[in-house]
Amino acid sequence: MKKILTLLACAALAGAMTSCDDDNDNITPTYRLRTLTFEDSDYKGSGNILGNNDWSSLIDTPQNNGPLLYGDKAAEYSWYDEGNTELTFAGFPQTEYGTAYYNGGDAISNYVESDLSLGDTDHQLSVPANNGSKNFAVHTGYRSYPEQELPQLVFDDGVTRVIDHLYVAATTFFINATKNGNDFSKPATEKDWVKVTATGIDATGEPCGTAEFFLLKDGKIIDGWQKWDLSSLGKVMAMEFDITSSIANEYGMSVPAYFAYDDVAVRFDPETK
Repeated sequence: MKKILTLLACAALAGAMTSCDDDNDNITPTYRLRTLTFEDSDYKGSGNILGNNDWSSLIDTPQNNGPLLYGDKAAEYSWYDEGNTELTFAGFPQTEYGTAYYNGGDAISNYVESDLSLGDTDHQLSVPANNGSKNFAVHTGYRSYPEQELPQLVFDDGVTRVIDHLYVAATTFFINATKNGNDFSKPATEKDWVKVTATGIDATGEPCGTAEFFLLKDGKIIDGWQKWDLSSLGKVMAMEFDITSSIANEYGMSVPAYFAYDDVAVRFDPETK
């Protein structure tokens, strides 16, 4: 996948999905795309939570029960694409079980594992193949009941913007579970589906639009990295992901609630420096 840093484009914001904009009819805006690539060469921030000017130092080792996502640093794990898209992941939701990746969130990763037999929690940050770049993010978390807090991606500078698109891939853990099943989940049948729903949040903190992407549909898993158009959400202050599925056990959805994403493109006004 080519990393697109800037792109001058013209497009209408009209879409079939509900949008956070009420006044975008008959408007053809001109905009410039900035892309969050998670590549160290594109890092523009003033330093991450570890004091380093890169993305790679935020990759935990090991993938499960490591110090960044589950240990001493878990309570402050966050990241900020400062000076570029301005998107930030502010941290894992706090629950009665503490603050850690298992509560839901977005971890930086560069792990690649093509052996599906290793698709388990110990390889939860892995994808079968990368997209031509080194780093990406792995999201986990879903709304198991209405009051469940979901982690969000937020524009840290307080400006609403259109998130144009990103690229999505199924993780090795997810693929193994849906293909072969595990102790908690049965294999997917040709009637099963797994869907990610992106919800836009407006400046008042209220939901204002949704877009959907199927990781698995009619029993078929997406192949490689696929583009997900999010422009129908309109201008948002934040965005959150929920995962739902037809595959369930007595406790609810049983498939691993994980997916990988990369190259998050955000629209900026051309005059923005």
